[in-house]
Amino acid sequence: MLRSLVGSEMCIRDRLSADTFGECRVEGVSTDGNGDVVVAGSLFGWLRFPAQVNFSFLPREYFGTIHQQALDPTAVLDPVEAAVGFPNISVVFPGISTASFVLEVEKDETGASLKAKISEALQVPPSWVGLLVNDGTPPPAEPQPGDPGYSEFNPKVYDRRWDLGEGDSAGLETIEARYMRVQICNASWVANMTLLNTSICSVALDTGGDEVLTCPTDCEQNSDCVGESICVDRICQVLRTVCLNISTSVVQTNLESRISCTKGSGSGRECAKDQWIAKFDKDGLFRWAGLRHKIVLEIPEVYNEYLTAERATSGREIEAFPEDFAERTYEMAYWSKKADELSMWADARDDFSSQGSATGF
Repeated sequence: MLRSLVGSEMCIRDRLSADTFGECRVEGVSTDGNGDVVVAGSLFGWLRFPAQVNFSFLPREYFGTIHQQALDPTAVLDPVEAAVGFPNISVVFPGISTASFVLEVEKDETGASLKAKISEALQVPPSWVGLLVNDGTPPPAEPQPGDPGYSEFNPKVYDRRWDLGEGDSAGLETIEARYMRVQICNASWVANMTLLNTSICSVALDTGGDEVLTCPTDCEQNSDCVGESICVDRICQVLRTVCLNISTSVVQTNLESRISCTKGSGSGRECAKDQWIAKFDKDGLFRWAGLRHKIVLEIPEVYNEYLTAERATSGREIEAFPEDFAERTYEMAYWSKKADELSMWADARDDFSSQGSATGF
């Protein structure tokens, strides 16, 4: 099995930039159950990995007539919103995770290829993914809670954006310079007889002589339903579109060893090396890396520290790590513990040493 990793190993070598000022070695290679490649090695100097982009879901933004009426009681409610409210995210996006995630963006990335990566990461159809960019003008500053003029109901300052074309460049320069925002949009049908147009209801007197509004239990034509809702199978239905907005920020991973050198009279200058570990997916794209002495191995300890800090700052009970933090932390800790075992696989080793300043291993 280890012999078959040579192709992946070479791909990894091509993707790394290293300036070691001494020595850098890959000492073990393995694969996980998904076919991703985990590499363990030692380093004196520093090691730069390919840049990544962090994608973080933004708070839900909606400024329709429900919010308008919160500002101005005289504002007229949209009849569909008044009847069924606003679609629930879990209904429109069943099973979607809103945890932040990180992807490597390549130099020749296009709109189509980046959409495909995001689609795979979120497990949604590519048709749901939109890449929005502006003309390079920094987005206007928004009032924050506590700032003068802040209101949770006020619409955002207008920031004109355009859809990035399938063949347009979607590399790091475009993402940073044009302030890319990702939008995930989907629509779901809402079927509810609260969408019935009350103009077709009739007024009758009950036994006590009071007026009672009597409405049909189903619809017969589209005009029987309010707003843009329509009559389908004798039930008023409306297609509601919801979009989730995702911010982008570039992340650079650099590993730098601790400076620990001794000078002996006979042996010359000797410098201690730090152990590192990194992961690449089955396509050779960088996932994560870290120096082993900085990776938390005792998960219960860091878990309790996290809970204590969150309870102190938020004043509420926190029962679990954020999903993105937990997954990566556990994975790095697991493979860091396995690194000693990786380093014992002598038949998988190759001399990747670099003396002085170098690019690549």
